[in-house]
Formats: sequence, structure tokens, C-alpha cells
Amino acid sequence: PMREALLQSESLTLTLSIDPVSIEPGQQATVSVTLKNLSPGPLAPEVQIILPSSVSTRLNELPSATIYNAQNGTLNWQPVMQGNGSELQLTLPVIAQVADVQTPEQTISASVRAGEAEIRQDLDFWIGLRPNASIQLNPPQVSVGQPIQLTGNVTGPGPVAQLWSLGD
Repeated sequence: PMREALLQSESLTLTLSIDPVSIEPGQQATVSVTLKNLSPGPLAPEVQIILPSSVSTRLNELPSATIYNAQNGTLNWQPVMQGNGSELQLTLPVIAQVADVQTPEQTISASVRAGEAEIRQDLDFWIGLRPNASIQLNPPQVSVGQPIQLTGNVTGPGPVAQLWSLGD
């Protein structure tokens, strides 16, 4: 599933999305930043994307007019946009390098400045190790009509909630 956030000023809309919203170390997600110019004239907005230190990107896939600062995880993009509803999109692959088991939720931030207008949007996603679940039956075999006990075992990082639906 994808997560998306939208912000709008008088002259711009900023849409920030990530897909998928949950990844493990070594897996890739795609971050998209979409700008829409609501003003009648052209704009040259300054876009800054702040990536968490737990992800990296493929520098060879960055578009022109983009500068990446690896020390602080910021990406600066300065596109030129036509007026009257024109849209531009920056698509950025991010690869999870490490998982912080204690705080798997990470944040990507995007801010856009065009003249006096400035908007900022944060988007949370998850980098972690998924828990494993198993169900044990006691007794392992039972005759029709006899009681059985089900036990759920979960290992790995939490928090974890259990929901049982037995259909009866």
C-alpha cells in the first residue's frame, strides 16, 4: 500500500508519497514529490527533501537540477514550471540500510519555496524487521466435537496486537 500527503498554498500544491510504506533493510521504496503550479505564470520553486539516515538513494537516477548532500541526507531540486496547472514529479528510489528496532517509524520531509510562499509536508513510513507468528494446537489432533486450545506465539520486534477470528 501507498501513503500520500497533500498540502496547498495559493500558488502551489505539494504531494509527497511513498510506496510501499513498510520495508525491511535491503528493500526499496519509491518516494514521489509532485508539484502543481496554480498560478498563471511560470515558477522556479526550490524543493528540499530530507531523508532519514537509515536510507540511501541511487545518485545516478537523480534528475538534472538536483543536488544531493550525503552528510545531512538532503536533496535539493530546482525545477522550472510552466503556469496554469502544470505538474512536475520527482521520483526517488530509497533503499533501507538499517532498521532501528526500537523506533522503526521514520520520516521523510519535503519543503517547497516559490517566492514568498513556502509549504512543508512530513510523511512517516516504517523500516523494521517483521515479527513472526505461529499457532500451536493442543492437542495436535482432535475428534469432532472435542475442545481444542489455540496458542499464538509471536517473536520479533513489537508492539504486536493479536486478533482471533474463529468463524463461530
